[in-house]
Amino acid sequence: MTLLKRLIRNLSDETAMALYEARQNSLHERANMISTAKAQGRAEGRTESKKELAIAAFKNGLSIEVISNITGLDMKELEKLKAQIE
Repeated sequence: MTLLKRLIRNLSDETAMALYEARQNSLHERANMISTAKAQGRAEGRTESKKELAIAAFKNGLSIEVISNITGLDMKELEKLKAQIE
């Protein structure tokens, strides 16, 4: 095999390896993005559940302090929720 042919083959192999590595990095980044999006969705769902629980607690006459202790929601958020249902 001539030197030129070997050089072309090596360059081709390097290009293929670079493309493979770029593809693997892209797949890894995509998997991370999906995982992050799922985690954010679960967190939003938990917060929404806490808000629904707080609304039900307000409707049943519980105080804002008790609801805050139960749900972990801060007083400002609870005051906004209470204003929405009044």
